[in-house]
Amino acid sequence: YTATDPQATAALASLNAAYLAATPAMLPGAASVNENLAGLTVYPGLYTNAAGSLEITGGNLTLDAQGDANAVWIFQMPSSTLTLTTPTCEVILANGAQAANVFWQVGSSATIGVGCAMVGNILADTSITLDNGASLDGRALAGAVVSSGAVTLDDNAVSAAGACSQ
Repeated sequence: YTATDPQATAALASLNAAYLAATPAMLPGAASVNENLAGLTVYPGLYTNAAGSLEITGGNLTLDAQGDANAVWIFQMPSSTLTLTTPTCEVILANGAQAANVFWQVGSSATIGVGCAMVGNILADTSITLDNGASLDGRALAGAVVSSGAVTLDDNAVSAAGACSQ
């Protein structure tokens, strides 16, 4: 498809609407978390960082639904980046958590490092890169605002998360 195809135009409009709906202006009251989410277990909710970026480096992030299959996580990075880097960088779903209910609103670019395992729907303003061997259980959607975004893959396993339960 090209950017002028009706399907592409509709998809970009939907991405833009979802991206804007996840911004702090539309969803205020996020809990503040450390920039590096490695080693944390977080429960359903809305999360952000004062620096504007999030990373998972040197450990894994666990999303614990506490038995609620409808649990939702939204991570806001409206002005910056999301980065996962080795040695360990996995997002783990626990106790009924579903990849379809995880959203990463990224102000510029997301990079999922070599061999990292990511889950959820990445809504990026500019670009998303999955380095060699990185995996994604979810969706990689770039160009939310700039409409010229890019998703770059390099020998990756990507599976679309199921429909949102909300």
